[in-house]
Amino acid sequence: MTYRLPPLNSLKAFEAAARNRSFKAAASELGVTSGAVSQLVKKLELALSIELFTRFTNGLILTPDGEKYFHRIAGIFELLTDATDEVAPDHNGRKFSVGLCSELYDLLPKGWARSTNGLRHAVRDVVHDADPALVWNGELDCIVRINGDSVDDLCSREILERHKEPSGRKVVLQSKPALVNCHQTNEIAASIRELLINSQQEVG
Repeated sequence: MTYRLPPLNSLKAFEAAARNRSFKAAASELGVTSGAVSQLVKKLELALSIELFTRFTNGLILTPDGEKYFHRIAGIFELLTDATDEVAPDHNGRKFSVGLCSELYDLLPKGWARSTNGLRHAVRDVVHDADPALVWNGELDCIVRINGDSVDDLCSREILERHKEPSGRKVVLQSKPALVNCHQTNEIAASIRELLINSQQEVG
């Protein structure tokens, strides 16, 4: 059987951009430039002969076709993750040790990882330490820091962009390149982003 598939790298870029509603955030997650993500999405739009996003200077909105396509694509990515978990549980099924900077550790509710559905299978433990050396030597799988600088041999992905954070800070997750966009880090990033945004709305 011959499958009629669009470019797979473009699909990955589209899924990340649609989930984050941002080329920049998708680029940080995928470890490429925002221009590369934009070009990959444009390549997908040309291949499908439809517009997937309405582009604005401060963000993206999915078109009706884009919204429909995203939900189907996201489901397929989840199926691929589940299939990988079944045949290679050590690749995508192990739980992570997460290090948090002091401000985030104090902000997140106690029992955060155990009480959040998506994290129960993704996080083994949470520690109050965000030293990159702990990731280098394998003691932690990832760290989350506020205004974390780039670190050699670690990849960074933005969890909350400066313009969405009242004080203009950014929140980044850092891990080894092979883990920066895996199932576990996706769950960790999504949970922390949601908690931070909700806490801002409560304050507002």
